Parts: sequence; C-alpha cells; structure tokens
Amino acid sequence: TTILGNILEKLGSTIMQVIGFIMKALEPGIKLYNDTEKAEMAITAGIMSNSKIDGRAPTKEEAQSISKQLIQRSIRDAMTSVFDPMELINAMQGTMAMALNKGLNAQQAYEVTKGVASVAKLTRLGPNQVLQETRDLMQGTITAINSQVANSLGITNEDLEQFKGDADAIFKFLTEKFKHYTEILKEYSNTPIGAFENLKESAAVAGMTIVEDLAKPLIGFMKDIVKWMGAFRDSKGHL
Repeated sequence: TTILGNILEKLGSTIMQVIGFIMKALEPGIKLYNDTEKAEMAITAGIMSNSKIDGRAPTKEEAQSISKQLIQRSIRDAMTSVFDPMELINAMQGTMAMALNKGLNAQQAYEVTKGVASVAKLTRLGPNQVLQETRDLMQGTITAINSQVANSLGITNEDLEQFKGDADAIFKFLTEKFKHYTEILKEYSNTPIGAFENLKESAAVAGMTIVEDLAKPLIGFMKDIVKWMGAFRDSKGHL
C-alpha cells in the first residue's frame, strides 16, 4: 500500500505539474475567454432590453447571436488596429444600451463605440473614459473641459442638435468624423511597435480559441482527475 501510495502520489504530482504548465501557457487566452463570456451575457441583456426586431423585443437566442457576432467582430477589428480586444468589448458593453436607446441598431452602436475608442486611443485617453465620451456624444452634453473626443473631432452640441431624432443621420455624421482616426490606427498596426503589440494580442486570441475548443472536454478531464485522485485517499486525506 505504501509503495502504491508513493507511486500514485508522484504520478498525481506529475499530472498537476503538467496541468499547471498548460494553464500557465494558456493564461492570457483563459482570461480573454472568461472576460468575453461575461461581456457576451451583459451585451445580450442590453440588446434584449433596449432594441427591437420587426417591432418586437428580440428573443434571448436572437440577442445572444447578435452579441456573439459583435464580440467576434470586436476581436477581428482589434487585430487589425492594435486594440486590446477587451478595450473594444468593454467599451461596447458599457455603451450598447445607451446607443440603442438613441435609436441606433446594434451594428451602428458598435461602430460608434469603435470610433470613440479609436479617438481615445490615439489621444491617449484611458479606456475607462470611452463610456463618458460616448455618453456626451449620444446625449449632446459636450463640454469644453471634459469631452475630449468630441473636442478632438470638432463636434459641438449644436451639431448634434440638428440630427435629433434621426439616428441614421447622426450615425453617418459621426462615422465620417471618426474615419481618419480609424484609418490611422490600421496604419499603426503596420509599424514595428504596432506589429509587436499585435503579436501579443494575437497570442491571447489564439489561446482563447484553444480554450474555447477545449473548454468542455477539459472540464470533464479535470473532474475525472479529481475523482481518480480522491479514490486513493485514506481516512486522513493522504494518498
């Protein structure tokens, strides 16, 4: 029993070391996977509560499908413009309901959020400021002191007032203003520094894809390992 116990203890230790190595290697991907899963739920709830499809509230399945598409698009856009994917996703999570309430559809809301995030990144504003900057544009509460994105774009409350109640018109106006900033960010990804940043984000996205593909089988494997190791413990909790 002692010999078997020693063998099992060493085997268990080796297995845990291997699992630890795998978890460490996939750590950025695991974090991104976890963060996107939480964001998807929040965005889904926002779409269900604040948007319409053919005059009715969307079902959970419809809202979840839209949310998943927007998150996938956020990741793709991040990879071509040197965003941290979660900068776009967190910004969208915070601004989606507000933009939908102003009459924009989910795709338009995403484009506006990406535009604000692009200006914020190039003007070195913190990602946490994107929500306030978007709110200023959506609500027409621009100030000379606090609304740095609007001021950088030369947008005034008077500009926004002329589009009041016309979501498509304000969307067209804002995307035209954002255009140069989003184009510059794409060019930045081709610089040496931009390429290096893109490499780091690509590694995290690749890790997330692996985690996503392996999530269910990995959970089952972990549970089997725990059961197997537990089966060889004695009454004192030792192998």
